[in-house]
Amino acid sequence: MTYIIRQGDPTTTGGSVTQGHSLLEVLGKPATLEGMIATCPACKKGSGPIKPVSKRSLDIEGVVVIIHGDIVQCGCPPGANKVVATQFEATARA
Repeated sequence: MTYIIRQGDPTTTGGSVTQGHSLLEVLGKPATLEGMIATCPACKKGSGPIKPVSKRSLDIEGVVVIIHGDIVQCGCPPGANKVVATQFEATARA
């Protein structure tokens, strides 16, 4: 189990998650789903969709919930930009 990512959470390159889904709030902030966007100040592309690094069972309308350590597909080398959880209560099975 690992922590659910929410809109506003940071990335390992200094960016942030810009989207969340209003149907699932975690401690007052919308949870982030696969394909939602995070920014990246480290690459020329500047942003990219977030993709899970493993299968999981928690989803909203068939789209999986993003968790700590999932990757941002920006212009950085694959896996270099990851999302970082800022809450430590709500989890999902990876």
